[in-house]
Amino acid sequence: MQDAATRQKSEQKFVMPVSPDVEPKKTSFFEIVPESPDHREKAFARFTEENLPETSVLPKTDSSERSALKRTSSSAKASVAELLLNAETLLSHGEKDLARVLVYEALKLDSKNPLALKKAKIFLNPIKDLNQLISIQNVICKNELFFENYAELAHLYYRQGNDDQALKYYHECLGLVLTENEVLFDVYKNMGNIMTKMGDFEGAEEYFHKAFTLNPDSDILSVNLGTLSIQRNDYQSALERFRSAVTKNPKNDKAWVGLSLVHHEMGDVPLAFANIESAIDINPANRTAVQLFANWCVRESRYLNAIEVVENYLSKVDLDEEISLVLVHLFCKVNKFDLAKIEAERVLLWKPEHQEMSEVYQELSRMKQGSCE
Repeated sequence: MQDAATRQKSEQKFVMPVSPDVEPKKTSFFEIVPESPDHREKAFARFTEENLPETSVLPKTDSSERSALKRTSSSAKASVAELLLNAETLLSHGEKDLARVLVYEALKLDSKNPLALKKAKIFLNPIKDLNQLISIQNVICKNELFFENYAELAHLYYRQGNDDQALKYYHECLGLVLTENEVLFDVYKNMGNIMTKMGDFEGAEEYFHKAFTLNPDSDILSVNLGTLSIQRNDYQSALERFRSAVTKNPKNDKAWVGLSLVHHEMGDVPLAFANIESAIDINPANRTAVQLFANWCVRESRYLNAIEVVENYLSKVDLDEEISLVLVHLFCKVNKFDLAKIEAERVLLWKPEHQEMSEVYQELSRMKQGSCE
């Protein structure tokens, strides 16, 4: 009996009393003390250091969101799955800000959870937060070896203009294909575009035709094939491709731009102008169309037509210094120097380091001073 009692007493030494109000400590490094913004920033930094060498996955939150996160983390003992399920419910009811709090709480508990990371992407801007999206997708790919994940990562690099990385991950995702689908069509199409830019026309044609077998009715693909024909100086083939594109989709402004280029190259200037005007009517913010139209108008001395189109374009974009410079020169062509100076001032307010615009502005100021004297 004594030996049994001794043994029982010995075993009790290893029993750790746990308070029912104390949650066991998590082993994840993504532990945030929401009460302190400084602690939160340090947690973000640690997440960046371990997983995302270039940029943090999560954007900063404002004070109201930090308060909501404080209330959530102090009371919630739900699992990651429950948090994400609740976030999905909130999203379905239009409560995006509250859903974001729950998704970030889920990432605090499991910073590499693919479902939580995918949900976090919803709250990022596809243009402004492109680097963060790429970083998130890299983490997802490390944890889930699926075709769709690698294709999405390649698409993001493609949108970024990083063709080498895009092509690398496009090749990797092709090794994971299980079934043919719309995603595979985009993979082939984008690979063809990259090959075209690289000057590998045979490789581009191969991938375009693979895409064509998946979706022969795509007007976008017809535009891509027309662009490839232009690169090969095969204008008759390009003409057929672009005509096919506008037949499939008369609202495809890029197809109309392609037609205008081909007709201009063939010497049919009136038809080229009609095509480019169709493109601008469909999409006044089509930069290529606006540039071509302005250049052709200068050759034909149609300055007022060009000014109208360029001003309309600039009203629809944040800032385009190159097109603004075109507008300044157009104003000078019709002796509207005051308007030219105003446009130059507008650009320099945003980009004071713009050398060429600064020189134009100084010249316009000297001209005005000379006329006053």
